[in-house]
Amino acid sequence: MELVNLPTHSTKETIDQRATRLVNQEVYHRLHYMVQELAKEDKWADELLEVICKTEIRYEIYNQDGQPVTSCYNEEQAEKTVQELGEGFHYEEEEDHIEALEHWAVSSWLADELAERGEMVTEFMDFYIWGRTCSGQAIMLDGVIQDIAKKECF
Repeated sequence: MELVNLPTHSTKETIDQRATRLVNQEVYHRLHYMVQELAKEDKWADELLEVICKTEIRYEIYNQDGQPVTSCYNEEQAEKTVQELGEGFHYEEEEDHIEALEHWAVSSWLADELAERGEMVTEFMDFYIWGRTCSGQAIMLDGVIQDIAKKECF
């Protein structure tokens, strides 16, 4: 009988490998300079605003001394947290202004996935443009890309 050496590591693709493949297949080209320049023109500014900046409502939870304790982006969650924390705690609505630091042409499939997760995405002149809100790291390391890479259908 012949002994067979089985691999000691999993043959499944890791999340990082899937994320890398996702970026290689679905992220096409950096468009940041083009978006910034076109946004200066009145003709295009309104259409591109969706991928330049956005405002999100954050619910800041304060203790009885007026010090912030925690925050969340869902009012129901804020109410629940205040009830759990007890008397003297309250929440206030705050606005977060979020600016895209990079712009990328992406596939329509990835644009849909990003939009489902609250990312800035728009269709412009037959491009799907993603307004990426972080910079300085590989796209495959972005939390939203890692989240999409975890999907079984990808």
